[in-house]
Amino acid sequence: LDILQYISTGARNSPNKKYINKIINVWNITFFSNYDGLLSDPTRYKRDVNDWGEPEQVGYEELILLFKDNFFLIENEKEYLSRFSQKTSLLDTFHFGNFHEQLGQYLTLLKRASPNQWWLNQKFKNNYKELQNNLYKAIQEKFLADYFRKKFSIDDMILDIGCGVGFYSNKIAETGAKVLGVDPNDNFITIAKANASKNASYQKKEIGSRGALDSIKSNSFDYIFMSDVLLFYFVPISSEQPD
Repeated sequence: LDILQYISTGARNSPNKKYINKIINVWNITFFSNYDGLLSDPTRYKRDVNDWGEPEQVGYEELILLFKDNFFLIENEKEYLSRFSQKTSLLDTFHFGNFHEQLGQYLTLLKRASPNQWWLNQKFKNNYKELQNNLYKAIQEKFLADYFRKKFSIDDMILDIGCGVGFYSNKIAETGAKVLGVDPNDNFITIAKANASKNASYQKKEIGSRGALDSIKSNSFDYIFMSDVLLFYFVPISSEQPD
């Protein structure tokens, strides 16, 4: 902080001698350093100093670069503001993008991890029938359980698009409604079928592709339900109207 304050006075190109040869300990507790527990602590920061691990030792110039990379130090405000838009691809590191684009890029390119598996581990216990004890469970599950009871009734027909492992499809089915869950992920559908409730059935559908739902007859469902569907997808925004 002392160095950052010093730089902010305009002394970037004429550093004080007490800084020029100084070795500084730096801990990375910024974006996604807490990626294993984002649903427990969505701030994405490691709060407990005991979890910080060993520091990286850097010099003055390296610290300046870190300040720039993490936007503590902004040299060109116009360029900085131009970065606030969605990412155009998985390899786009210039635009900030939204939360899920940032996380999808971080998991895929830096951690070499599957966003799908990360999401399952964040959200569910090992049997995929129960949620982890985190904010997701405390807020979304509680709200939806109450909503389903009030909204759906026996003999309602529900289409769950992007059903994942079928957790909420089964919750809807418990109201007496009949549910068809569709998802493009083979593994998710296998898990969903294994855990299916009495009134729930599941099919693999490439829902991201045009015509994927053409086999479903029009007006065959009373409601369409979607939850947590468009996560980690990189879909460029087009100025053209869809046909």
